Amino acid sequence: LDGRLLWSDPRSGILLDDPVIDGDRLLIGYAIPNLVDLRSTSSGQLISQIELENDSGALASAPIVMAEGYIFASERGSIHRHHDDGTHHSTTQMPHLISDLHLSRSRNQIVSEMFWSSEKSTLVGIDTADGKIGWEKRLSQEQRRITSLSIDDDELLIVCGDFQQRNVIRLRSVLAPDEVDTPE
Repeated sequence: LDGRLLWSDPRSGILLDDPVIDGDRLLIGYAIPNLVDLRSTSSGQLISQIELENDSGALASAPIVMAEGYIFASERGSIHRHHDDGTHHSTTQMPHLISDLHLSRSRNQIVSEMFWSSEKSTLVGIDTADGKIGWEKRLSQEQRRITSLSIDDDELLIVCGDFQQRNVIRLRSVLAPDEVDTPE
């Protein structure tokens, strides 16, 4: 390491969160303007760029890099998966506004944390392969403030509550199959 500059690309705009590096890919989500950039870490060259439509709202959380492609969510309730070259893979429309996305360790599912509503689901499990909803969970008003969430392949651990009252909740988070073949 000699401190030599390998590349520089001045960027204007406000980053939503820290950029994510995975191999030779750098994934950047911007709050202003509403866009997602995928760049090569070795050259800085733009691989793909997705501009969010005005009617979809801003990015809800930092984009997620996958083995092939990336996933991002808009505040108004849609989760998009794109291939590295920017081509669309899938879109999942959620029941209402998205607060944050959490990727499982195996990268086979995402938990979408929704803004709390007494009538609608608070947590939704989504299959990353096809974008289909596998499970939903509504939390009570006392559990609505999630301070920590960790997802494994089939379990979800949530810490929620306020500064004086905390709940630790452990849930099954197995994705439900679309069809189950049963022998006759």
